[in-house]
Amino acid sequence: MAGTAWGVEVALWDIIGKACGQPLYRLWGGYTDRIKAYASLVQVGTPEQRAEDALGFYAEGFRAIKLRLHNETIQEDLALVEAVRKAVGDRMEIMVDANQAQTPVTPSVQAGVIWDFRRALYMAQALEDLGVVWLEEPLSRYDLDGLERLSSSVSIPIAGGENNRFLHEFRWLIERGCYSIVQPDCLVSESIWQLKKIAALAEMHAKLCVPHHGGGGLGTVAHLHFSCSVPNSPYLEIMRDRPGEPAWPAQQLLAQPLLPDANGYVHAPQRPGLGVELDEEMIKRYATG
Repeated sequence: MAGTAWGVEVALWDIIGKACGQPLYRLWGGYTDRIKAYASLVQVGTPEQRAEDALGFYAEGFRAIKLRLHNETIQEDLALVEAVRKAVGDRMEIMVDANQAQTPVTPSVQAGVIWDFRRALYMAQALEDLGVVWLEEPLSRYDLDGLERLSSSVSIPIAGGENNRFLHEFRWLIERGCYSIVQPDCLVSESIWQLKKIAALAEMHAKLCVPHHGGGGLGTVAHLHFSCSVPNSPYLEIMRDRPGEPAWPAQQLLAQPLLPDANGYVHAPQRPGLGVELDEEMIKRYATG
């Protein structure tokens, strides 16, 4: 129910933007008109496959990629990152998502080993050596002590927060130094105006606010406008799995999916409101399964 309510708020902002004749990012601050996109891969994949995929995404315009690490062993996880780094060199930024915060206690909703603090620390140090931009959700969602200890022990930024809700939870995460990069989602944590407060609090503590993907459709468009409106939100998550394949299902609701330009940036729509058109036929098919 909460996600539905926050989605209504996004729709209301779309109406306001159209009434004002302005794209939302300008109404919200207009800091920039483009954000660097990263291809956020859905599955883990093999080192060979993901190295090939990274080159494919580079050809599509992406200059950043996020890999999932759910393998049983540290060696398998690192082999995947090493293969991608070898394939792309310094041409692409690499992010890593451990997906360890899907539930409050354990990430039991997904296959794969559950990380403890020791593994998280080892992986953070190893990924830093590989030039990874951030390590996302390496520990359980409410392991605030562990996250604070980890972040203070390594130089690589620790990111997370996609399943956290309400302003007070992000205040814990930011003020305790659990994350260097908070990742709220407008459809999970009280919609865009609450994200603006989270971003401001993060900015006060010299941290970034890089939203979760927002469901891959209108939520992602809303996040694009949001990131263009604040000074500390430099990346946009775009869900993909293989280059050359259709966009993540929810993005297919858009008549024109969000894609990066040749330099890796997605440009904010310039028409009023959210500024996008929907594929009505795709919506009918999506709604009926």
